[in-house]
Amino acid sequence: MNGRLRFHFVLALLLAFAITAYSHPKIKKVQKRLLNLDKTLTILEPATSKLPIVNKGIPPLSSLLENIKSARAEVLYVGALGYIASVEHYMASSSALPSCVFRPAITNDVVLALQIIDQERIEFSVNSGKHTGNPGFSSTKGGLQIDMRRFSQVTLSQDRTYVDIGPGNVWDNVYAVLQGTGRMVKGGRVSGVGVGGLMTGGGGYSFFTQKYGMATDSLISIDIVLPNATHVTTSAESDPDLFWAVKGGGNQFGIVTNFRVKTFAVPSVVWGGTRLYTGHEEDFKQYTLNIAQNLTDRNASASIEFIYYAKTPIFAIQAYYDDAESPAGTFDSGLPPKALLQPLLDTWGPNNMKDIVTSSPSNLTIGLRGCFNVASLHYYSKTILDVAINEIDKLNADLLHSGFYFHVAIEPAGHNYGAYADPTNSSPFPYYKSPQSLLFYFGWVSELDDEFYFQAIKNAVQLVEDQARSEGQNVDNLEVYPNYSIFDTPPEKLFGDTNLARLQEIKKKYDPNGIMRLTTSFAF
Repeated sequence: MNGRLRFHFVLALLLAFAITAYSHPKIKKVQKRLLNLDKTLTILEPATSKLPIVNKGIPPLSSLLENIKSARAEVLYVGALGYIASVEHYMASSSALPSCVFRPAITNDVVLALQIIDQERIEFSVNSGKHTGNPGFSSTKGGLQIDMRRFSQVTLSQDRTYVDIGPGNVWDNVYAVLQGTGRMVKGGRVSGVGVGGLMTGGGGYSFFTQKYGMATDSLISIDIVLPNATHVTTSAESDPDLFWAVKGGGNQFGIVTNFRVKTFAVPSVVWGGTRLYTGHEEDFKQYTLNIAQNLTDRNASASIEFIYYAKTPIFAIQAYYDDAESPAGTFDSGLPPKALLQPLLDTWGPNNMKDIVTSSPSNLTIGLRGCFNVASLHYYSKTILDVAINEIDKLNADLLHSGFYFHVAIEPAGHNYGAYADPTNSSPFPYYKSPQSLLFYFGWVSELDDEFYFQAIKNAVQLVEDQARSEGQNVDNLEVYPNYSIFDTPPEKLFGDTNLARLQEIKKKYDPNGIMRLTTSFAF
């Protein structure tokens, strides 16, 4: 089968998966509820009407409307065009219906919004890419949702040494703007990841972690509206404590309006893409361990996933090499020869960053309910992989619940990538210990199954950690990556006792009235 025919075959296969998903009776039921909801919303009064807000004691938001000073800022009530677009999330379980949506357009809009939030003590949320698996982290039920989409600037400096990036972007947009400039930044590896969440929510793994460290290590400065409604530019020189806290400490220190990020040189064409296989699970386990143990080339990066999608087993390898060609054996050593096993999809080759990012099959799960959770390890082993994959095998075989998607991801970042970190200044997440992440991602259909799968994904991580301990790994001295962690993860497990204490002191200084406690993140 030639490449073009194979491409269309894979598209047909994925379409068949999608048709299977949307013909599932529980999905049809969810669709019907959403359609009915949309019909209900469209017959309400226009967005500019002064409807009273009945949820959570929020007063009429006419005051917010009257205080909008920029022409492009918007307040959207239920029923307004764009309301649903602002509240729907990558995972349906993370979506909620706010009393209204505010879309600020300039910094002063954000200042005014925080003033009103403070005065009225309104529960609120702030969203960027809405890629989180944690309910309430970028959504609010009945509160005020601040949609940062209009802060979508991607402005490369004249000398190309830095770029100003708005928090309302997804990384796909950033890569598209930088394409052809010879410059790049560290950011998300799959489509749809928000800039704001990746930067503030954990520090940011990328294709360049093994070469340059975490994404936040490239930050020059951050423009932020503090909880007291003061707009400041913070940097390592002007306020090192605040700067450090915002670089991965969550949304507890204000609302970011701009990230100034150092760029670095990249070839005009780089190498990468995604391969998908099915079957041969044992062979792929050994391949995964080989990559994890031997991928020492600092130009190379890989994310390897064992997936069940609509009951179908899939093995995915997303690869990146920071040059136009990948040296032989970097990623293909140990894979079954194509003569014996053809990939379902193969986009490996010369490429650009945006196309490599969008080659991941992650967007097949948009609209499912879902969550992430992660174990931090010192190293991967065959028995650890066995334990992790056995958990998704069991969940995939379960016919009593609405599970549709299960994956285990191995993201080898090199055994000493933490050497790029300054233990006291890089990020609240102490990646200087070079933890190796084993990520679970579960997707399901029915809201009735939320608690079942939240507990299942926590159990899966616990089993992996227990197996690692039984092999002599001291995983209790490793923190877990916040962007991959489930909503009730204790903050000391994210940041460690020392960094948590420092974050708490910084929060007391900049948010003494607890304004940011009116939104949701990992609370501390």
